[in-house]
Amino acid sequence: DATAVEDENQTTTDLVELTTRLNRKNRELTRMITLLERTVGMLEEDRTGREQSNDVASKWDLLYSERYFGKKFTSHLSEKLRKSWDTLSEKLVGVTITKQFIELMKAMDDEN
Repeated sequence: DATAVEDENQTTTDLVELTTRLNRKNRELTRMITLLERTVGMLEEDRTGREQSNDVASKWDLLYSERYFGKKFTSHLSEKLRKSWDTLSEKLVGVTITKQFIELMKAMDDEN
C-alpha cells in the first residue's frame, strides 16, 4: 500500500512538472507569435509605403517609411542596417534622415 502511495505521489509530481514545462512553452510561443505579428505588421507597412510611392523602389526607399523618415540615425538603427551598409552606417550616427539624405544615399549607391 505504501508503494502505491509513493507511485501516486511520484505521478502527481511528474504531472506538476510537466504542466509547469507546458505552461512555460505556451508563454514562449505566445511571445514568439507577438513578435511575428509585429514583424508582419512592419513589413506590410513598408510594402504599403512603397506601393503608394510613384518612384522606382530601391533599397534606400525603405528610409521613407514612417519607422525611419525624419528620425535620428541611432545606434539601434545602425545595428539593424549594418548587414547592408557595412561601415558606412557607423559614420552616419547622429544624421537626420531627410529626403536629401535618402537621395544622396541612392545616388552614391548608383555610382558603385
